Amino acid sequence: MEKYLNGRIKSINENNQRRIETLFDAVIAIAMTMMALEIVIPQVQHFDFGVLCTLFSEITVYLISYIVLASIWIIHTMLYSSYSSLGGPEDILINIIIMFVVTIFPILTKLMAEYNNSALLRCIYISTYFFIEIIMCFMLVLTKRKNMNEKKVQIENVKLIMEMIPATHKQDDSKFEEIKSRLNLAEKYLYDKEISENLFQELMLSLPQTVQDMYYEKQNRNNIDFHKSICFLSIGFATVAASVAVLMINPFLCYFVFLIGGIACLLSNTFVRIYHEKKKGGNNNGTKIC
Repeated sequence: MEKYLNGRIKSINENNQRRIETLFDAVIAIAMTMMALEIVIPQVQHFDFGVLCTLFSEITVYLISYIVLASIWIIHTMLYSSYSSLGGPEDILINIIIMFVVTIFPILTKLMAEYNNSALLRCIYISTYFFIEIIMCFMLVLTKRKNMNEKKVQIENVKLIMEMIPATHKQDDSKFEEIKSRLNLAEKYLYDKEISENLFQELMLSLPQTVQDMYYEKQNRNNIDFHKSICFLSIGFATVAASVAVLMINPFLCYFVFLIGGIACLLSNTFVRIYHEKKKGGNNNGTKIC
């Protein structure tokens, strides 16, 4: 009965996760489309440089908001592709809050295009984006802690990795049957923290080296994605804030800020990758612990 309930809960969470992703993608797509439709084409007889400058300013504001929504979507996609068990009530609530704020951006973009000299409006725009950044960071940290600390998630990861191993790699069927029994035993005592911890440690030690390597590689990839996401959020906010600040001076400066932000993202990704490669090399020389 307990196994059935656990399977049922897992199925509901997976279904919720798929529905969250679908709805989130739809909200982002609609918001981006609405922002593009809000760009006003001047009704003039002669399209001169002055008209182009006016239109260019509106397009720049649209581009800033587009980058905001694109960065939110990238982080959300990276998060949902790296981690499982993201269909719980707290995940649904966080996503609803983020989607609500996302729907405000077409309005803010329209106002920014019309009143880009307003300091108050710029503060509201940056504050709104900062609020989303805080929520996204909270969701990242919460998800990472949940996936790292919950034995249930770790056991599911081990199961998933074992299913990925071809039958030809199963050198000893009896050994794999023993591991499966250990998995079932660890699941049975999942909610007894002390027993579950000991069983999981025994399970990890009993796994073939291939499975252990795949498990830790998956954990390492998740850590890389997590740190990349944090860097991306930080650089993205700095880029957008700087773009909004220089917008009233000259819209062309925004593109220079975008260029610097893009270079900073590339450098941060390289730094994160090198850092984790060195850390992984250090761990390989020592003892792996779960």
